[in-house]
Parts: sequence; structure tokens; C-alpha cells
Amino acid sequence: MKKTPLLSVIIPVYNVEQYLSRCIESILAQGMTHEMEIIVVNDGSTDGSLKIAEEYADKYPDVLKVLDIPNAGVANARNLGLDTAQGKWVWFCDADDHIKQGALKYVMDSFLDDKIDILSFALANDEVNNASAGKTQNTVLSDVLYDGDGFEYFKSHRIVFVWNNIYKRKFISDVRFKKYPIEDVAFNIEVFIRKPRYRVVNTEVYYYNIGNSGSITKQRNVEKMREYVDGFLSMFTQLHDFGEKDENLKPVLLEQGSYCAVKFVSRLLSANYSREKMKTIVQQLKSVGFFPFVEKSKFQKVSNFVIQSVNLYPVFCFLYNYFFIPFVLPRLSRL
Repeated sequence: MKKTPLLSVIIPVYNVEQYLSRCIESILAQGMTHEMEIIVVNDGSTDGSLKIAEEYADKYPDVLKVLDIPNAGVANARNLGLDTAQGKWVWFCDADDHIKQGALKYVMDSFLDDKIDILSFALANDEVNNASAGKTQNTVLSDVLYDGDGFEYFKSHRIVFVWNNIYKRKFISDVRFKKYPIEDVAFNIEVFIRKPRYRVVNTEVYYYNIGNSGSITKQRNVEKMREYVDGFLSMFTQLHDFGEKDENLKPVLLEQGSYCAVKFVSRLLSANYSREKMKTIVQQLKSVGFFPFVEKSKFQKVSNFVIQSVNLYPVFCFLYNYFFIPFVLPRLSRL
């Protein structure tokens, strides 16, 4: 393994044997193997994912390493990858996704430099069934859409994911993922309030797999949903604490947290709490300043209505779980 690779690619893996080879192949095909390290963190997979990753490690010992750990969640897997990474830059890739041929190398060669701390690229237009990256055309879009203070951009934009950002490792050296249901959002909030130098380009790089039936967003058992609700409440508390340290951050953090309202309420409705427990949750939200949510759209308005209508909560749960989830959700992208 090279001591100072330009890029560390961190791939958390859990039961993705049908996608993992495609993901790794699309990264290897970028023509950057002499400049990168690929860190595959197997998070206790019970299928053939570990075997596939180890086969690639045997074939590319100077490029790819496998870390095999007991299942503890994607946040823990990414953090272990960060602890292991040696690259000047770090990029997180989900194992069920893949990237466009030549696009990662293109954005790095064209737009990455020491003047910035984070480079953000675009989601690639979907292919039929997310076909192999090796069959795609190279990127044609190459405009810089923003180049400046990341916090200023963050104030008026949602920065939800980590897979479309390449981070300077030194800049995020002491930031780690929390075990929240939307760990990407919480991670980015902590990063962007540090005012990174930020560049956004419209180069299409990343194919996002919306068809993975194993997606956590489709696992709706009550115990898991209650874990997510607890995670959201912890995240709202953390954002509140950040705001207490800097009054200037408060309105920004309230707005960013409110973007999570729909996801929070969707988990709340699948958690099947008692009315008394719902009253406690509402009080928790109020105590950290997150209820009512900032109403930037009709979705936040609906979320506020659902949360405040405690007496109707059992009815909402019934409609959501027995009508919306089986008949409406399958037609939508990830909620």
C-alpha cells in the first residue's frame, strides 16, 4: 500500500454481494490505481460480500484493503475507514452504487486543488437499471457552479449526502459520523459550520442505486423505527448544542434540521408509540427548539400538523403503515 495516496476511497459493505463487484470495478476503471487506496469495510456481512472484497484485495494488494468487523452500522464502518485512511483526500462511496467511466479522475484532475477543502460533484443521469459504468459515455458537463465559503453556501442549500463530496482529510480529521438515522446530514452539518473552502461542479460522476431492496429505508419494523426516532432526537439535541455555542448558527441549524422533518415523521409513524410517549417526544423537540419545524415547504407544514395532533397519532399510524407504505411508497424514490 502506498504511504501517501492522493485519494482514499472508503466503502462500507453490508450484504451487497450483487452490487459490490460493479462498485469496485467502476472505481478501478478510473485509471487512478497508482494514486488511490480503496478501503473496504465489511460490516459483518452474512452473504458473499466479504469473499468478493477479499478476492479484489488479493488481486490488487497495493490498492485495496479489507477491514472485517462485527456488524455495528454504517457510521462505525465509515469511521474505521477514516481512521485507516492515508490519502490527502477522502471520498465515501456506497457499495451498492457505482461511478461513471472516467468521471472521478476527470473532476480530480480538473477541479481539485489546495485552494479548497471540499469538492462537490453531480449525480449522473440514471441509466436503464443502472447499467454497468463501463458502458457509459464520459462526462461532458464541466462548469464550476460555486467556489467560495462553504458555510455561506450551506445557509441556503441542503447538503445531504457524503458520496458527492471529496473531502480534504486534514480538514475533517476530528469529525466522525454519529450513529444517527441520517448520519450523512449530521456529518455534513458539523463539517460545513467550520466554514470550508467549497467548490461545486456540475460534472456527473455518481450513479445512485434506488433499487436496492435491502435499503434501510425499506425496513419498517417497530424496534428499528424507534431506534431511528431516538437517533433523530439525539441529532436535534446536537444541533441545539452547536447553536448554544454560537448564536449566529442557530437559525441556520434550525432550518437544516427542519429539512429532516419528513424523514423524522415517517419513522415516527412507523414506531407505533403510545399517546403518552408521543407527548414526551413533542416536549423533547420543544426543549431543543425544533418544534414546530421551520416551515419552508408544505412537507414541513404537514409534519408539524402530524406531530402536534397527538390525539390523532394512532389514526395517522394506521393510515401510514397500512395504506401509504404498501401502496404509495413503492412508487416513490427513497423517503
